[in-house]
Amino acid sequence: MTAKTVEYVQFKVPRKTGGFTKDLFPDWRTGTPAHEFASYWAGADKDPLREVVNPNQTAAGEKKVNFLSKLTGAPEHEAAKPAPVQAAVVDNSAAIIAAKDKEIAELKAQVEALKAQLEETETAAQELAERHAQQIAELYAAPAPEAQEGLLEQVNEEAPAAE
Repeated sequence: MTAKTVEYVQFKVPRKTGGFTKDLFPDWRTGTPAHEFASYWAGADKDPLREVVNPNQTAAGEKKVNFLSKLTGAPEHEAAKPAPVQAAVVDNSAAIIAAKDKEIAELKAQVEALKAQLEETETAAQELAERHAQQIAELYAAPAPEAQEGLLEQVNEEAPAAE
């Protein structure tokens, strides 16, 4: 423990008995106040209320009855133990790897299709931008409407009259 941190330390305490050890797990505060306001204000001093940490005992010290032993009729120490579970070990790692390889190949194909689609879209966007720039240049290069009318009159006058 330092001034700013508390470090977690894990250790095992060797015991010959496999049961609950009260010296390692003393009774704990309940979180319920031991005083009423009036007695506290009057200056009374009471010890905090504590609860038993031992899962097999209550605060009065009597042993708890195991509910499972009542249902099964088995002795209490046997009812408290979970039934052994037999798990079948199946080695399906090859199937999992094959499925993942297939998924990877499908995803790579999707990436390639998306890259091709992106390239087509970029090409179309570039062509559209070039056409747009050309149209803007033509607009700015064209004379004003009044000048166009004058040019038309001038072209009409210069053109030979059709007879």
